[in-house]
Amino acid sequence: SFDNNRNSINFDSDKIEYRCTDTANLPFADNSIDCVFSNAVLEHIHNPQKVICEIARVTKRIGIGIHEVDFRDHFFKQE
Repeated sequence: SFDNNRNSINFDSDKIEYRCTDTANLPFADNSIDCVFSNAVLEHIHNPQKVICEIARVTKRIGIGIHEVDFRDHFFKQE
């Protein structure tokens, strides 16, 4: 698991390694991650295309990417 906020990854787990890192420059080898999950992240990133390319680089060819994005502001008129 990785996040750019250390407070968000302060969990105790023997099965998951947590890292605080830059999402546009992931410190993982090519094709090394089985599954990438992001929740309400991409809509807050200045250059989401670069982050998506970086996620694709580290995800295994038969890996899974699950990304939840909040596009409410793009589809619903703000009053």
